[in-house]
Amino acid sequence: MGGFANMMLSSQNSNMSIFDEQPSQNNDENENENENENDMEEVPFGTETQTKFHELEVLTGEENEATGHSVRAKLYCLDEQTWKERGVGTLRLNYPRNNDKSPRLGKLSVLSRPLLFMRADNVLRVILNVALFHGMHVERSQEKFVRIFAFEGDLLVHLAIKLLNSNAADDLYEAIMDGCNTSNSK
Repeated sequence: MGGFANMMLSSQNSNMSIFDEQPSQNNDENENENENENDMEEVPFGTETQTKFHELEVLTGEENEATGHSVRAKLYCLDEQTWKERGVGTLRLNYPRNNDKSPRLGKLSVLSRPLLFMRADNVLRVILNVALFHGMHVERSQEKFVRIFAFEGDLLVHLAIKLLNSNAADDLYEAIMDGCNTSNSK
């Protein structure tokens, strides 16, 4: 047994505390400690080298898309009979820059289609990623809402988008309708 175990056994046999200064069992260790203490130099606070952060390029999948419309919104999804909030963020209507397949929709994107895309603020979790298509059901609802039926994978979902005011809702409704008509012409 070495070091700490010996110290514990010796402190149990005597009235000595483990926190008291213990005599060293090896004189060489004391000499090395004294040399190391003399070699250390004090560095004034704030003069140390600072770590430099490097900017990293983050690929989001939106690099080959152009944003046609962007607006702050709150997204709700109809779950059985109740509306549940998915999150708040910036809703984007993105158009592909070229006629290749959209990499973010996988097998759903036979032709490039406009996308409604939204990430939650702060955590940047994707809360909406749907393709627009001709005949998609889009309606203005109440004063500040736009409601849509969309496919998420193979599932049909009913979504409500709440905007800041009725003008923003009108603008989004028109942009989505234009996007639905654009997807038909391709």
